[in-house]
Amino acid sequence: MEAQPIVTNDLSISGSGSADGGRYRNARINGNGRIDGDLECRSYKSAGHSHVYGSLAAREVIIRGSGSVSGNIRSELLSVSGNGEFRGDVAARQVKVNGSAGIGGSLTADTAVIRGSVQINGDCEAEKFEAYGGFDVGGLLNAGTIDIRLFGPCRAREIGGESIQVNKNGFLNSLASLFGSKRTSLEAGTIEGDVIYLEYTSASVVRGRDVKIGPGCEIGRVEYTNTLYVDNQSTVAERQQL
Repeated sequence: MEAQPIVTNDLSISGSGSADGGRYRNARINGNGRIDGDLECRSYKSAGHSHVYGSLAAREVIIRGSGSVSGNIRSELLSVSGNGEFRGDVAARQVKVNGSAGIGGSLTADTAVIRGSVQINGDCEAEKFEAYGGFDVGGLLNAGTIDIRLFGPCRAREIGGESIQVNKNGFLNSLASLFGSKRTSLEAGTIEGDVIYLEYTSASVVRGRDVKIGPGCEIGRVEYTNTLYVDNQSTVAERQQL
């Protein structure tokens, strides 16, 4: 196999401009910039408004302001402070969102920390998933550890994990009106895990080893193998010990 040449040239856009995609060492946009074609680099940083009309592969992708990528993203770190729109799949070791992000495909990560809101049309797979805000996952949300602090509506078709914890943060929800949130809750079809604690959650089926249903929940059926607790402010239509 022929060795790939070492890339030493950088890509830089300041103010307003555009450039072709390709392989670069570092890519930086300050202002309003667009990249036409797939982009591969060690570091991609944008501050302002950026658009990549292709796929993006980089060790780190850091977006400040607003940025979009029309293809897939592959990175060690994806950090968004502001707004990110990614139409393909996202695969990264670390994902940090402070603001909002939309993912047209699926998200795969070791750690995903959402402080704000995220919409994922496909599945979300992670070792650790933390959400301090709202989210909408069109498919399966699956992680070893899931920690959700409700601040606005949250939804997933299915949720699976070893440890699942859903709490309603009273301080944050006192500010929910600033974000137009009328209902602060989690909605899911099926929630399945080993240790589960839920607050303000609506689900058809909850299945786990040790299950604790806190206040504000509406559950169709709970299936458990070890322990079950149900708060008197919640309703569970059916309970079954396996």
